Amino acid sequence: MPSTDANAGPILAAGEAAFRSAFLDRSAPLLGDESLRGKTVGIAGCGGVGGAVAITLARMGVQKFRLADPGHFDLPDLNRQWGATTRTLGANKAEVYREILESINPFAEVAAFDGGIQAGRVEAFVEGLDLLVDSLDLSVPLGVRERMFACAHARGAFSITAPIMAFGTLVAVSAPDGSGMEPFLALLEHTARTGRVPSFVHEHLSPEHLETVNTWLTEKRVKVPSIAVAPMAAGSIVATEAFKALSGRAPTALPEVILFDLFRLRCNVVDLDEVLAAPLC
Repeated sequence: MPSTDANAGPILAAGEAAFRSAFLDRSAPLLGDESLRGKTVGIAGCGGVGGAVAITLARMGVQKFRLADPGHFDLPDLNRQWGATTRTLGANKAEVYREILESINPFAEVAAFDGGIQAGRVEAFVEGLDLLVDSLDLSVPLGVRERMFACAHARGAFSITAPIMAFGTLVAVSAPDGSGMEPFLALLEHTARTGRVPSFVHEHLSPEHLETVNTWLTEKRVKVPSIAVAPMAAGSIVATEAFKALSGRAPTALPEVILFDLFRLRCNVVDLDEVLAAPLC
């Protein structure tokens, strides 16, 4: 349903076509007029990366969203999450981003799953998606992610995930006609089991900052150190790969992953099949 915000009155009166024409006037030469309008994007986890992706894709013209997060904004979220302000503390993250997206585009269709992604709700969340964005916490059981990715792949949807690590991120994309998310899940399982980011990542992201992350993981803390630039960088890369996927272009897909580090200004593409051919350490 269109937004009921009083400021949206003149926009609603003018109609959706007029709004989109003006709204995307400067984007259309680069993105095309309607390439993203009819696509449905599901974002599981509306934290730093998920929130950044939602807002970026909305500004790029995506109009249909499903947002899932059972969490509520707290003080530590203020350091990096776009929707976290002193006014939204205590509010459900999915609901806050629903309001933000509708304030950007009054014709947006946004469903908020404020109970998050639970084992019994995976199929309902994934059904009909063109793209699934995974931004779930490391604390979420691995089986939930496995089921979510498998459902998306079986239904012909792209999946993208981009965990942040200090000043950087690793971006993995699963294409419907390509590899599933199993290589990425192997990295995630290793990290959760050993309390360390796989050693090959240290070749591409700042080692000194990854060691700080590893220290927190080793101490079995649920949350790791974070800063504002990493979700912004990850969100931009995910949104770019999402645009490619949704508009019929070829994203960088598994077994290849993108490793991007702002601190050292490095971007590399790594073949995970080659990495996983040897034991992870």
